[in-house]
Amino acid sequence: LTDSFDHHQSLEAWESRNSSFQESVTFEDVAVYCTEKEWTSLLPAQRALYRDVMLENHRAVAFLASLTSKPALIS
Repeated sequence: LTDSFDHHQSLEAWESRNSSFQESVTFEDVAVYCTEKEWTSLLPAQRALYRDVMLENHRAVAFLASLTSKPALIS
């Protein structure tokens, strides 16, 4: 997700296309894991790409969670 990406409008568009389907998504649902052997066989650029994708997935899941979380009332 880039800084210029309009998360709210994009989510609304997605929801309108998929209004009959809503399910919680966790980081574990989108995480990609590899074995130590697979990791050591990756080139530095591949490791960097992996890191970037995992961070992007984390940001996306955190954003979606922020839309569904309800702040506690302060008295």
